[in-house]
Amino acid sequence: MLEEFVDGSISTRGYPFPGTSELIIEYINNGHYVVLITTATDVTESISLKGPMLEIMIVPSRIRARSRALDLFAAERAGVKKAILNSNADVVHAHWTYEFGIASRASKIPTLVTVHDWGPAIARHNRHLYWYIRAAMQVWCLLIPGELSAPTSYLAKRVTKIYRRKCSVIPNGVDLSGRIEPDLGRTAGSVGMLNVGFTAGKNVRSALMAWRLVQKTHPTTTLHLAGPDYAVGGPAHAWAIKHGCEEGVVFEGPIDPRERSAWYRDKEIFLHTSREESFGLVLIEAMAAMTPVIAGKSSGAVPEITLGAARLIDIDNPKEIASHLVQLLESTDERSRLSSLGSAVAKQYDRTAVAKNYLSILHDLSSKPLSGPSA
Repeated sequence: MLEEFVDGSISTRGYPFPGTSELIIEYINNGHYVVLITTATDVTESISLKGPMLEIMIVPSRIRARSRALDLFAAERAGVKKAILNSNADVVHAHWTYEFGIASRASKIPTLVTVHDWGPAIARHNRHLYWYIRAAMQVWCLLIPGELSAPTSYLAKRVTKIYRRKCSVIPNGVDLSGRIEPDLGRTAGSVGMLNVGFTAGKNVRSALMAWRLVQKTHPTTTLHLAGPDYAVGGPAHAWAIKHGCEEGVVFEGPIDPRERSAWYRDKEIFLHTSREESFGLVLIEAMAAMTPVIAGKSSGAVPEITLGAARLIDIDNPKEIASHLVQLLESTDERSRLSSLGSAVAKQYDRTAVAKNYLSILHDLSSKPLSGPSA
């Protein structure tokens, strides 16, 4: 995330959420000074870098997830709160509940907390103590009074129903520049997947089993797996080898945020087998790149955000995944149709309009005009 703003000055990438970067660009374009506060597990002390319109503050985070979770991210929350207070911010836009939302509320500075996921659903899919603790932290955050927003009505309705709180719906925004026409400049027979983590919730195992079936009839096709845990020698690679699913799979690992758009544009199909999405930024990014999308018909907010422009299937059925992949790989017309539909839907998520909606709320929250530092 941070490389988009600072080239070569720091080695860490901070918290892996590109949506923050997109918003910051627009906030700066609107004339606001922004303080970006993030956490990173690969730094041991706080770092601060200042520019004309942007300051980046990086707070150390403990490497072991167990250590962070067992005390409810106490050190991380304290670090984020301290950074917020040191920023002299007029108003705070906190992304994610958990340590960021809780620390922002604790600062007593007017704060908008954006609810980007639904903790109980994530815990249900992953069934691990860490995620149950995260879900409890979300409950803690949402019980604290203050302004809330969510990127989909799927999330906002749950917040309103359970917590009896107003929750504005503002979708995540994407950069819509650099699109190309369908099937031009793409690698033939290539399917892309981009995920953060090789978890049960991301369900990439089903995709790998499906790919083994695709390879039987289309041996020259390639499945490109990108994101943390998807490098050669990583968890996904090890699982694929163990289960005989590595044939025709390219394990790319993390990709530079600045290369994401080109990465999507190179693929003939984007496959997303996640069991739970509260928004699904990667789906919008793929549609903006005019790459046909296959995703889960019961995967949270996926039907809401794709608006009929994606092929929605049972992503827990490897045979069904394989069948739809083969159909799309063999049909130029169907890929073109989905590309055009996806492009039209993606226009609704233009980051400029999204930023203006957020700035309207932040302006109302702030006790003074947003002309000085803001976080």
